Amino acid sequence: MSDKYEPPFSVADHTKLVEAILARPLHVIKYLDIPQGQPPTTLRVLDAALQVRSFDAATKARLREARAGYLQFEEQAGNKVLTERRGRVHAALEGKSVPEMIAALDQLLAEEGFHDDSTAGIKLAREILLDGADSIYSPDSPGAELLNIRTHGGTHGTGTQQVAQADASTAAALAGLDTGSPFPITLPATAGVSAGTAIAIIVVSVLGS
Repeated sequence: MSDKYEPPFSVADHTKLVEAILARPLHVIKYLDIPQGQPPTTLRVLDAALQVRSFDAATKARLREARAGYLQFEEQAGNKVLTERRGRVHAALEGKSVPEMIAALDQLLAEEGFHDDSTAGIKLAREILLDGADSIYSPDSPGAELLNIRTHGGTHGTGTQQVAQADASTAAALAGLDTGSPFPITLPATAGVSAGTAIAIIVVSVLGS
């Protein structure tokens, strides 16, 4: 049965989009317009992916939503609350395997003093990690062969761990923005960040940019 996309963007859509990107990383890289020696930005990755002709209609639809969500995420760059929330989760997951990340999120949920938005975001981050644990974050996945060549940008952990960390910290930070919004941005924006992180790691690790 052919893949179909039906809004709203779900956790499963997040996994499917990242899986599609990791299945054709060189196709995406072919269309990247980046200066020599610089890793691509997330927006450049999403724009390049939209040019890949072999992506099916469902993947293209998810990419368009991810791009729109990511643009709204970028508008929050100066939001101190979101930055601190994302940083806290990112630090808690640093260098951990995906099962360890899930346990760390459980620990954060057990702590007192979280706002409802933070709790919702951490729960969503946990759901994303669980859904992708056996596919996009698995060290045995096809994408891991390219992602796990070496660590990226002086950070800790394998490439798949870095993608999972970026996913979880982004989802945990953004969830509060979806309250009352006609266009929830957390999941599509997080998928955009995930795709951008994965392709940037591959560009640096494989191509040496």
